[in-house]
Amino acid sequence: MLNLDYRDARPIYEQVRDGLRRLMVTGVIREGEKLPSVRALASSLAINPNTIQRAYESLEAEGYVCSVPGKGSFAAPHTGVDQGRRDSLLGRFDTVHPEYTVLSEETGRMDSLCTAYTHRFPDFYAAMVQDIRRFHMQGLRTAPRENTVLLSCVPWFSYTEVSFRMKDDRIFLRPFIVWGRLTASGGETVLPFTLQIHHAAADGYHCHLFFCYLEELLRCPAEWLG
Repeated sequence: MLNLDYRDARPIYEQVRDGLRRLMVTGVIREGEKLPSVRALASSLAINPNTIQRAYESLEAEGYVCSVPGKGSFAAPHTGVDQGRRDSLLGRFDTVHPEYTVLSEETGRMDSLCTAYTHRFPDFYAAMVQDIRRFHMQGLRTAPRENTVLLSCVPWFSYTEVSFRMKDDRIFLRPFIVWGRLTASGGETVLPFTLQIHHAAADGYHCHLFFCYLEELLRCPAEWLG
């Protein structure tokens, strides 16, 4: 249901509070729906129950949660005050920034970086190379961002299908894009490519538009490679 970022400057209880508020405002958690118990949510996130209790109390003070003695905590009915937040949360981002995995040569483990996207590809590529170089040479990580799309390249093998499930069936709305190894087949070059996105964030039609645009880019690489 929630994702915690330990690199985030916000206290953990604020991340829990803000995450639950977002799920309620956007309708993922519906009015009157029972929230997980303090102990259950703390266990799933591997954090102190007092942290969850503090987040619930903050949401109750804001009017997003109502507690019923002996029954638990429930999402309170939305009020007109929520409409502005709902509009902003459901609105489209003008830009999303790629968050991608890199292999640490020192530890042999994967880490993630996020490079600010720019519409001119050569400029973006140069910035990404610089971020990766800083990571390998100085151990510097990039600042986390909210409006990101997750990218992962697995150039070691080809595949026909790949699917990711979040731990404890958590709701995860960000797109996840994966591609594999280029292979030659029947006189063509084949690249396995996967887009995974929650149905609450996009419909099949939107995925269709994405792949149409991707095919257009691949047909005319000279126009954007610079």
